[in-house]
Amino acid sequence: MTVKYFDDLEFINGSFAHKNDAKAENKLFDGYYGIQFILRGDICVHVEGEEPWQAAGPLVFFTAPGRRYSYYTSQGTREHLFLCFRGPRVQRFMEGRLFPAEAGRKISVTAPEELLNLFSEILLCLRKQDLTSHGEAVLILEKILLHIANQPKSRQKSSAFRDIIRTLENDIASQPGKVWNFGEIASEHSLSEVHFRRLFINETGVAPWKYVLNCRIRYACQLLHSSSLMIKEIADMSGFSNEINFSRQFHKIMKCSPSDFRKRF
Repeated sequence: MTVKYFDDLEFINGSFAHKNDAKAENKLFDGYYGIQFILRGDICVHVEGEEPWQAAGPLVFFTAPGRRYSYYTSQGTREHLFLCFRGPRVQRFMEGRLFPAEAGRKISVTAPEELLNLFSEILLCLRKQDLTSHGEAVLILEKILLHIANQPKSRQKSSAFRDIIRTLENDIASQPGKVWNFGEIASEHSLSEVHFRRLFINETGVAPWKYVLNCRIRYACQLLHSSSLMIKEIADMSGFSNEINFSRQFHKIMKCSPSDFRKRF
């Protein structure tokens, strides 16, 4: 039995580029719309007829038919997730102010890990082959749009330690398998571990160990997708103590086992 209720929206594509340095020049989104989520790194965006802008993630910007878009990262790479879709339901999103009418509109993201989890869910859903996966993906897309439209208020950030936390974020993302001792890191900056944890949550939206876990799972996804390593090897390289713990944590976040993830991708 086919579920017809969700047939008014079609997904074109979606992906997560971990180290993206690709440049789009005069790209035309022909008949479809998109959400571009820059998790980390900077992005320069020029929409036809609009003033160009440059900003660092986490942020989202929206794409729509009728304009040409150019965007690139000026230095290094970016972590870039995107979804593209079309159909009558998009007009309802616009009427409900879930999808902005302004071309290239940029919105800062105050809870990036929460949005990342939703993107991970929908990308997995789009790769399933069962009868209900399309409907599930449409519902998750609506959650994504609601999350962007009703984000938590900007968290109060300590300017004295903001650069320290940002540097640590990047270090963890680039070395997720490393053993991280946040008590020692706090002491290095003359902070109690409790105060350091509070500052980290204010900046990232999640506790330090939750951030490490998310980075480890993302790295494991990358290895599952791009290598033929055994799951036990991937667990070890990603910083997990054993394969059982890795599989349990992976399933908790990605809603499937590592082996199922590898088959779908």
